[in-house]
Amino acid sequence: MDNAQFVKFTTDVDLNKVPAGSAFSATWRMRNTGSTTWDNSFRVTHIHADQGSTLMTDKSSYTLAAVASRSVVRPGDEVDITLEMTAPAPRDKFYYTDWQLQNGNGRFFGDIMWLRVVTVEPPTPPPTGWKSNSRFLADVTIPDGTRLEEGAQFTKQWLVKNSGQRKWNDGYRLVYVSGSQAFTPFVSFKVPEAAPGEDVVLSISMTAPPARETAYISTWRLYDGRNLPFGDSFWIKMFSTPKEEGWGVTPYSQNDLRWRDRILGQGPRTFGEFGCLVADFAMMLSRFGEAVDPVALNDRFLQLPPGQGFNGSNVYFAAPAYAYGHVKYYGNWTPRRNSGAQYAQYDPNLIARLDKELANGQGVVVQVDSTPTDPYNPGTEQHWVLVLGRVGPDYRILDPIDGKLASLLAKYGRVNRPQDVNEALKDTIISALIFRSTNVPHPDDGEDEVDDGGGSDIGGNEDLEYTGPVWEHGRMLWGVHDRSTRHPQPPDFRIVNGRFQT
Repeated sequence: MDNAQFVKFTTDVDLNKVPAGSAFSATWRMRNTGSTTWDNSFRVTHIHADQGSTLMTDKSSYTLAAVASRSVVRPGDEVDITLEMTAPAPRDKFYYTDWQLQNGNGRFFGDIMWLRVVTVEPPTPPPTGWKSNSRFLADVTIPDGTRLEEGAQFTKQWLVKNSGQRKWNDGYRLVYVSGSQAFTPFVSFKVPEAAPGEDVVLSISMTAPPARETAYISTWRLYDGRNLPFGDSFWIKMFSTPKEEGWGVTPYSQNDLRWRDRILGQGPRTFGEFGCLVADFAMMLSRFGEAVDPVALNDRFLQLPPGQGFNGSNVYFAAPAYAYGHVKYYGNWTPRRNSGAQYAQYDPNLIARLDKELANGQGVVVQVDSTPTDPYNPGTEQHWVLVLGRVGPDYRILDPIDGKLASLLAKYGRVNRPQDVNEALKDTIISALIFRSTNVPHPDDGEDEVDDGGGSDIGGNEDLEYTGPVWEHGRMLWGVHDRSTRHPQPPDFRIVNGRFQT
């Protein structure tokens, strides 16, 4: 027998004065007082629509797993059921909404979950005197619909214009006003000073909430020194996914306390300052079956002959191929002629090529702009990350800054990147190092041509000699490289028919 008893109701707003059109969440705690276990065949469904119950959600029925704090509820257990709602647009009117549990056979049972909401006009600053105002310009990070792994730490940024007549000063704050949750233990943050007409970036460090099927929404608004709200609302709408497993890669961070302050290569730089690429190589080699951490890999590179491992703290791109016989290096490639990459060959079809390499379990390490909110400066903003594979429209990466999973576009994509997914990836990737291992079979092994892009500068059957050094050089602070000098030695390998040869 199915039965449910109402225990407790909570919400994040005052239901007697909810701004019309604003988002809010409502949670009912229900106890399974029946004799059957609720599983994913059970649903939470809107009822009494013909008697004035207003639908305030994007769906009229949800699986229990999509809205409940637990997907299996045994007899006697309690569960929180949370619905993300939007207050109806008409103001100064009250609305009811009714919901009830439904079993796998479609039968409704248990206490009804309901609420009443009164919609009001959002408060605005007084009409007299100079006014504060703001205008949303763009999502700098985490655009609507972004998927992040539960528990992932990220920074949400909005580009905003001070469109009012008052300067924003210490009394101005960005305040959480409604939605699923704030994604942060704090609900109020200071904002940067901004003169009228000035554009600023508002930033909040957040943590992705527990995974569920439906989107999370968190809405924020600016308040002035009189504690009055003004201007546009800013929100984040994201999906939280279960923790990922199965990439077959051991994560490493250049800032791991075990080696952060150790000398990298022949010095003088340390792993923490300059070790992103060595950490990437260690992670990539774990995919190829090598159990080697960044320190052990550093020591192995130091044993290589001159011109193969390190020059100072600078590591050669081809070092993994010199150190391990089963690893082959296929060059440094850029998807754009004006990408800012040095010593890289141009391939306009690079994204398709990377997709193929990744689908076959090969190694791809990409160069990105460590600060994508401003124009790329290869002298100070170069960084390298390991690409694991394609997840929907984005690449999943391991970032050696912290050794954590991230989404390439979400973390390093530019503010005004193209809408087309592949063009956005080309805009984000400055260059890519491609490696293969004979331990991981590849359908192209044994063929004369590695390059899949017929329009590439290394297409066809030309025998092209690499004209620039293949090492990573210059200064790096916390994973940021400075390509300020040139390598004094001549290139030590050739690319013949697209293949690396020593």
